[in-house]
Amino acid sequence: MNIFLIGPMATGKSYIGNALAKRLKCRFHDTDDLICDRAGMDIATIFEKEGEAGFRRREAEALRGIASNEDIIVATGGGVVLDKQNCEYMKENGTVVYLNTPLDMRYQRIQNPATRPLLMEGDAYEVMQQLDNIRVPIYQALADFIVDNSGDVTATTKKIIEYIDSIKKL
Repeated sequence: MNIFLIGPMATGKSYIGNALAKRLKCRFHDTDDLICDRAGMDIATIFEKEGEAGFRRREAEALRGIASNEDIIVATGGGVVLDKQNCEYMKENGTVVYLNTPLDMRYQRIQNPATRPLLMEGDAYEVMQQLDNIRVPIYQALADFIVDNSGDVTATTKKIIEYIDSIKKL
């Protein structure tokens, strides 16, 4: 079974993804890491050279490149849901889990907004709020399971595993 973790930036997708992969003994992929590895540059440089459209194209390619595998955990970028084909692809190839984390907590987690190109568009908190206004309804509609990730990693991971176990029994 594949699990796709969705949610805004700094919601803990990579952290939870790694923890899930260890607990479930499966492979972990982070689409942002795959994009950077393939491009040979960081996300900020990709945005600078190719714009957001170039980054989103690379994101879709990375997702499709791994989503056909089995027994993987995938941490996606916050904007992956803006492409309907990405959404369909995740739904067809696994279980989509939305990590719901309060904005204030996510804002505190961001150590260096300069590494996040979308936050360079103005006040980081306001930009995150604007992105939430657009994306949260999409995350909610797409998710097979929504889990609160404002607490302990172990608790969040346990809730996701319990959900996965419950649907395996169906």
